[in-house]
Amino acid sequence: MSLALLTERKTLDEIREARKVCTCVTLATIEKIQTDYNWFYNACKKCQRKVKSEDGKFWCEKCNENARFVIPRYRVQVLVIDHTCTASFVLFDREAKQVIHKSAVELRGRLTKEGDDDSFPRELDVLVKKKFLFKIQVSEFNLNQNWPVFSVSKMTDDENRIAAFKDSLDLNQVSLSVTCDNTEVEICSSDNITPCKRNLFESDVEQSVLVDLISPQMSSNKKEKHIKIEKDNY
Repeated sequence: MSLALLTERKTLDEIREARKVCTCVTLATIEKIQTDYNWFYNACKKCQRKVKSEDGKFWCEKCNENARFVIPRYRVQVLVIDHTCTASFVLFDREAKQVIHKSAVELRGRLTKEGDDDSFPRELDVLVKKKFLFKIQVSEFNLNQNWPVFSVSKMTDDENRIAAFKDSLDLNQVSLSVTCDNTEVEICSSDNITPCKRNLFESDVEQSVLVDLISPQMSSNKKEKHIKIEKDNY
């Protein structure tokens, strides 16, 4: 069965307006990488949870000890866009690696070798301007903390799945171009990437990372809903 047919379908506007916990599928294009947020987090190699740097050591709360080995894992925050509005999604390690075809360890190692630790790796650019079906979790954390950043549990740009999704919503006559910040954004297609499997352990790890990332910057996350819907032929 298709990803689009197995799960509730929502637009970005409906996701942002959600008032109950749900899992849904949405079609959107990654407009840009949100570089105000780091592209990786340091994780305990043993349990994959985020570690905290203390006095030159890395403390893992899950293991209740200083982590002996720490590795970078992806946490890429992106701005996505559809015909209703924009939203912020987070791609974690498996989903990001699926598209980039390199691990966070590899990219971090290259940047360190080049003496450019603070930059975003150019390999992340492959995400931009690509359309995907995203399986999104609206969690209790999103609702209780009014946190408008949503975790991606699966993603695909398989053309057949996207076509089935658009047919199911009868969107064939609606253009996925919108106006965001007074700039018209054209939605483009992308190469085939199949959805990846996940498990409860991975979801738990990612939720713990999101909890650690609450900051005063939350209040600056405002809705962008300058919408321009056009008729187009698909």
